[in-house]
Amino acid sequence: MPVGGLVGRRSRSGDLVGVPVAPSRWGVMVAIPGFDGDAYGLVKGLWSLESISEKNWTPETFPTPFITSNSMLREFGWRCVGFRRDLVGEFDRPSWLQHPSEANSSESFGEFGVENLPDGRRRKLSRAEAARRFLLLDGEYFRVIQPDQIVDLFREHFLSAKERAALTKADIPPPEAGSGEGKTPNPRSLTALRRARFFSSWKGFAPTGAIKQAEAAVREAIESLNGKSPSQAVRRLTALVRTFNKLEGTEGFEFGTIEAETIMAAIREVAAACGIEEREFLEVDSERDF
Repeated sequence: MPVGGLVGRRSRSGDLVGVPVAPSRWGVMVAIPGFDGDAYGLVKGLWSLESISEKNWTPETFPTPFITSNSMLREFGWRCVGFRRDLVGEFDRPSWLQHPSEANSSESFGEFGVENLPDGRRRKLSRAEAARRFLLLDGEYFRVIQPDQIVDLFREHFLSAKERAALTKADIPPPEAGSGEGKTPNPRSLTALRRARFFSSWKGFAPTGAIKQAEAAVREAIESLNGKSPSQAVRRLTALVRTFNKLEGTEGFEFGTIEAETIMAAIREVAAACGIEEREFLEVDSERDF
């Protein structure tokens, strides 16, 4: 996910997602790989966006990762606020945990709960493991955590009762709003984008032909958008996404997560130059197969 962009369909290991907890105070989630789902770990504390971007930012973490849905995070308007692959090692491996309270008459999860392993086996947790791995939700386990539950967790742990009582939904702007931290910078114009090179980061591992095709596809779209309305631009950029769907695999080059996010970051920048709002951009993004 590009920093500042909405949460995508897939996350890179180490992507930081901002959780709007209170005005100018953010929780942080770290994307974790190795699970068939959208797994994240939580950073302890509430932060300004400036502090998250500092190189010496060394937060503590909750050890237990959890499963949520990137599509839900996107619907809530949550965005990528940074990238720290080094934080991934601070968390336990993602897995399905089941608390003893979830057991029924036909099965038992032991005294302290079980971990469901990738090979289908169940492993009983020890007292120490249960205390560590269920600490995040204070003994209550959810298979998929909703965005509002994530917000509530941060509020419960890091806001006083007085601060929580004073909050309303209107007090909490989405990450792109506000006048200061988190505000999206002014987009470059289409004229400036004609000179841009969007895929220079692919040099050295992507075939030269694939890079040329990608640059040409975006440049052709930019040239065709001069004087177009936002609704016309949405249709043209939707066609551009379909072009990239066809380009994947040509020259023997498959789009991984980073390549996919590079493509969508380029298209998003063109969309911003055309005055396309984030809600309208969802229509463009929904067309991609990569």
